Amino acid sequence: MKLIHALSGLLLGAASMLSTSVWADFVDTSTKQVSYTFSEIAGPSSISIKGSGGTAYLGFGSRLDQIITGGSLNLEFAPSPALRARVSHLRVYLNEELMDVVDFAQSDSPQLTKVIDLDGRFFKNYNQIKFELIGRIDEECSDASDPALWWELGSASRITLDVRDIEVANELSLLPAPFFDARDLKDVSIPVVMPSDFGLQNLHSASVVASYFSSQANWREVSFPVFQHETPNHHAIVLATNDKRPELIKDLPEITKPTIQMVTHPSAPGKKLLLVLGKNEEQLALAAKGLVAGSQLMSGEVAYINSVNKVAPRKPYDAPNWLPTDRPVKFSELIEGNYQLESQGVELPPIRVSFTLPPDLFTWNANTVPMKLSYRYSPPLKGSKTSRLNISVNDGFVRAFPLDENKSEGEQDTWRVPILGSESFSARSSTQLPGFKITENNTLAFNFQIATCQRGSVRGWVRLSIMRR
Repeated sequence: MKLIHALSGLLLGAASMLSTSVWADFVDTSTKQVSYTFSEIAGPSSISIKGSGGTAYLGFGSRLDQIITGGSLNLEFAPSPALRARVSHLRVYLNEELMDVVDFAQSDSPQLTKVIDLDGRFFKNYNQIKFELIGRIDEECSDASDPALWWELGSASRITLDVRDIEVANELSLLPAPFFDARDLKDVSIPVVMPSDFGLQNLHSASVVASYFSSQANWREVSFPVFQHETPNHHAIVLATNDKRPELIKDLPEITKPTIQMVTHPSAPGKKLLLVLGKNEEQLALAAKGLVAGSQLMSGEVAYINSVNKVAPRKPYDAPNWLPTDRPVKFSELIEGNYQLESQGVELPPIRVSFTLPPDLFTWNANTVPMKLSYRYSPPLKGSKTSRLNISVNDGFVRAFPLDENKSEGEQDTWRVPILGSESFSARSSTQLPGFKITENNTLAFNFQIATCQRGSVRGWVRLSIMRR
């Protein structure tokens, strides 16, 4: 079929319609294990849970070409010595299903361990492990925010998944999967197969294909090992022309037009090859550009690239993974979902927003970078002067805003009339980020500290969110 030219500036011919299923028949009945340490998922520091009712989360995905049949958590943890052993515990959930409860006996060891089985029935495409601390220090009703209520999960703790490989269909609409799968947290390695005498123009076409997959990888390290005389036993990309083709596809029929095709790996069951083909160097270059420009519109096993509209040259600093420097940027452009701008609990972890700037963009000589905030939060304790929002950049403190229902004297903050009754307050604030604190890779942290009780009283939960606009 042909896709409408106006949709993409690209004309394609597809040999088959969309498959009824993205999976083929092959299923590997053998089970293998995939393992992540907590440091690989959440960073190098241990995970701290503070306050009774405090929570911590870990997220991970399930690859399109794998089925998770089960798993386990190998926890290394250190509870506060002030916790009452028979009452305090840690609840562990998988996708909001309770998996186990971790209690502990008084021990002289500073670090304890426990293995928790994860039920394979509750795994999804995207998965979340939740840890919830239920803590008590004494028999009386105590302050849930007491600093003595804490639980540390070691960064060497590990999640191990039992997986089975399955074969996906030869379906171009799945791209960039299975060669790159956004649900896989690990670094990306995509083998590239090409003949040894490929030539400079063909190597340029290979780099265009590599740039397409690299742009999808976000924070992951990406590598493209090159194979010339060997065949990788993994999902791989193959580039070829009629007169220069690797041994792997030597028996492929003669190429007559620029072609993108997904085929089953001949020597690795369940794996796929993405063929980028052209009759000559010019057609191969057109096929590579077609992959970049029109992969989201492709379907079926094969697509023929008839033409690609000329793409305007890139402007300076407009790479897709860099923060635009010629316009204001909304927080909604820097996150995957609203959940990343929300927090609730007793002791609130910072809300973090990360962004990347061009490496040769100098900001140290700029006095400030403007930032406007809109946020809402549970009402603080009436009359309290200790509630505030602390803002930092790359772990460096920038400014604190008081959180009160009345405008703080001397602050240049614009507060809105509360719109959610007694449930929450909303506010807008403007601040300036010091230019010298901003580098290539940056993280904004918003730490809300909200007073909700007098010392010694039972403390309630608070909820907050930063608005996306």
